[in-house]
Amino acid sequence: MRRLMLTLMILVVAVGAKSARGQYLFLDANGDGLNSSLDLVKAEGWSLLDVWLVTDCNRDGTASIPARAGAPLGMFSYEFILHAENGMVEWGKYENLMPQFGFSFGTYQYRSDFYTGFAGTQAVPPGKYRLGRVAVRTTDGSPTIQFAAMSPLSPICHTSFGSPNLGRQEDNTIRFGDAVIPRGCSAPWADWYEADGSAPQSTAKTAKATERGPVIAFSVFRLGNGVSREPSLRIRTTTVGPLQVRVYDVRGRLMSTLVDEANAAPGTREVALVAKQFRPYLASGIIFYEVVTNEGTARGKAALLK
Repeated sequence: MRRLMLTLMILVVAVGAKSARGQYLFLDANGDGLNSSLDLVKAEGWSLLDVWLVTDCNRDGTASIPARAGAPLGMFSYEFILHAENGMVEWGKYENLMPQFGFSFGTYQYRSDFYTGFAGTQAVPPGKYRLGRVAVRTTDGSPTIQFAAMSPLSPICHTSFGSPNLGRQEDNTIRFGDAVIPRGCSAPWADWYEADGSAPQSTAKTAKATERGPVIAFSVFRLGNGVSREPSLRIRTTTVGPLQVRVYDVRGRLMSTLVDEANAAPGTREVALVAKQFRPYLASGIIFYEVVTNEGTARGKAALLK
């Protein structure tokens, strides 16, 4: 009902639609309007996290491709879910910084998740927008704050923005998702996947060198920029434990499990994403990867030359 009401707020000419690509959602903790290794959640006291959404391009600055001609990726509403991993937090006040959007969807929070959303009667043009600011305080562990597509808070909570563009599901909702399609959702279900959160302050402290060298936090880097025949993942772990690397197609179907180890040794390793091994399943040049360890989970996408 809520989405139907929002759709009626604007006049949309519905003609043949394709899926939207692009968009970039990120957190900014130091006020520079960017996301970097300097955007950290404080170990003590309150941190203020600015929530930014870029609707006209994706993370690397390349232009978005609208879902259909004549319907740009403007925005008349937004909603998002923040999720804390590897620790507990206390959520504080949220300030909506989009004065055009005066109607609140409500704010919900419980344990590690936070949700809010706002809407207006007219769409703002495609561009970069500071949606709002939320306060957060670490109460236990070293939490990382990330965006989530869904939440146990409520089945109606999502991360998305309302747009004159029809979007993949043709309901004027441009959805954020990840490479794995949630149970109960048809494929493909999300419009974009690129978002960056905020790391704990403890990861920025210089580790004291030991005989084994400095401690390096769990991380996954994609090697090989742009479109490549053989990009690879550089995976760093710090403890012995499970390691799985899986690859999915654009419909969320599992194509291959590249690594499946119950007791992987800590350290750095590279895992190749070679196009030929996916050729029997690869309908397009885009694949999605998922790296699962006991230190965290990382997801992303890569473009391959077939």
